[in-house]
Amino acid sequence: MTWFDYLLFKACASCHRFHIIRRIIVYLIYWVATWYFWFEPARRLGFWIGAIVLLYLGIVFVIDLEHRLVLHVVSLAGGVLALGIGSWLHGLGDTILGGALGFACMFSLYWLGEKYTQWIARKRGMPLDEVALGFGDVNLSGILGLFVGYKVVPAAILITILTGGLVSLAYIVILSLQKKYQPHTAIPYAPFIILSLFFIFYIL
Repeated sequence: MTWFDYLLFKACASCHRFHIIRRIIVYLIYWVATWYFWFEPARRLGFWIGAIVLLYLGIVFVIDLEHRLVLHVVSLAGGVLALGIGSWLHGLGDTILGGALGFACMFSLYWLGEKYTQWIARKRGMPLDEVALGFGDVNLSGILGLFVGYKVVPAAILITILTGGLVSLAYIVILSLQKKYQPHTAIPYAPFIILSLFFIFYIL
């Protein structure tokens, strides 16, 4: 499905559903956010650049929430956007270092998650289909680093981990109370990276 099909409420090409309510919610959030940031723009970005960043973050958020994917073409576009905006805000050197640090931090968590998944699979004697982190999350963390610069990356990663942990805990508690929880259920992680960047750009 193309973005144009999405805007025209056409059916999903894979599941053949229209997802009307979900799309209306997405549109409303964008309209309200655009209206709000017209009067209260991001302090460092201004309205127009802030609107472009907000649009990109929303695209990644929705795709990962719906399909558990951070597409490579979306990551590539985000990398170009983040490199340009980061260089404008912090300079090219700080931006590149930030991208490398963000990528390295999430890659280390990705590697540990892979080892943990392999250990659990061996212990259970069967493979696990779910993984703690996907490589798209690693790429997105690098994009986060490009946006904020290397000095802010530790705080951004910390915010990501804390929000991810709190939401995951709430998710486990709710499903446990409903007696629907299954161990090793993976939760999309890209939204928490996005929320961290949103907090840094639009709240602080």
